[in-house]
Amino acid sequence: ERALSIMNRFQPSGISWAIDTALRVVMMIVSAGFTIFILNTIRNTGAVYGNLLDGFGMAGKIILLNLIEWLLIGLWSLLLIVPGIIAAYRYSQALYILLDNPEKPVLQCISESKELMQGRKGELFVLDLSLIGWGILGAFIPVVTVWTAPYLRTIHALYYQELIGGSREEYSFDM
Repeated sequence: ERALSIMNRFQPSGISWAIDTALRVVMMIVSAGFTIFILNTIRNTGAVYGNLLDGFGMAGKIILLNLIEWLLIGLWSLLLIVPGIIAAYRYSQALYILLDNPEKPVLQCISESKELMQGRKGELFVLDLSLIGWGILGAFIPVVTVWTAPYLRTIHALYYQELIGGSREEYSFDM
């Protein structure tokens, strides 16, 4: 009983849980806006800082997409860790597809991601392995993520662009 009373004293309140959930949802939406910014940057289609807020225009779909992905990956992970990892790679392009085609239903974006990644999950896994050092560096020196996070997100956006048929010659990064 004493242990339970001590544990209850240190348990976060319901308000804390609500604030945490709200912040996670807002960050999910802003993160989608950041992905829009990166896609606009690599495509030279007028990236502006306002893109960070573009995700709010399709917030419901972004939230639903993330919930379905978490559910599917979670269910696959019940089998073991490896099927969960494979599922994460299978659905990894769904957000990009949704952002490129906001009119598409969420389940169609997930299905198209599955098709797009058919036979390519290992390729993306190897790409992620080649970038793991940046993640480790960011874990030990968190301020480094200010530089590494956009770099990693850009690499993944470029990977998506290659998947859908973009060629490297299309991208110019003139300063």
